[in-house]
Amino acid sequence: MHKAASRKIGIFLTGLIFLAGAGILNPSLCSAGMHELSDGEMAAVNGAGFSSFTLDSSGLATLNFDGITLSTYTEIQSLKMGYYGGSWWDQDWEDRSVGGTGKNSLGTYSSDNSNDLVFNGLYIKAKFTNVDSSSRQLQYVQIGTNHLSGDISGYFNNLSAGFGSLTGTGVYKNGILQPPYGGGPETFNHDMVSMNSGSSPSLTTITANNTGFNLCLDSTGVGTGNPKGYSFHWDSATIH
Repeated sequence: MHKAASRKIGIFLTGLIFLAGAGILNPSLCSAGMHELSDGEMAAVNGAGFSSFTLDSSGLATLNFDGITLSTYTEIQSLKMGYYGGSWWDQDWEDRSVGGTGKNSLGTYSSDNSNDLVFNGLYIKAKFTNVDSSSRQLQYVQIGTNHLSGDISGYFNNLSAGFGSLTGTGVYKNGILQPPYGGGPETFNHDMVSMNSGSSPSLTTITANNTGFNLCLDSTGVGTGNPKGYSFHWDSATIH
């Protein structure tokens, strides 16, 4: 038994020494190098990636990731972003639920994580002025998707957001009851948002159904359609 084991170990070591020696004495057995392809070989290569990049004449650079789908359920106790308003946060959210089911049948917060917030495709956009000049300046950056589905729920102490189309009833902005949103564009600019209570923020859910969405950071808020600082944008949504 001992002799058989020793014989196997000896064979293994002999083979290992042979391979190491072959690599040292004859590098061609294990070397790698660059190989230049001919024009014909390169022309025969085809394929497609999961991303694309464009830069248009207006100075808008876009990086698309069309083949990516992200699903998330996230709880955030407190979210504060930016201070471009001078005396308030651009975004001041508490007890956030990103994904989930928003309100339950009793109208209170539900932590059910059975329904994720889903991003189908992602993009990053950067808008420049004088993009072809050494004096170019960055106007804004957007990170978003063309297809968002799901709920974002919680307490909006301060909301800066734009909606291409918004529906909902019983919505208060800064303590003032709003007429029912019937689908037109709406803008929130550092506004406190509440449902069925004008005195303080109450549980609010914003629901998206396969719509465009982005987070934008705008350096000036001039001529871009965005407020200065951090803002969220939904192409369409329901607030309830």
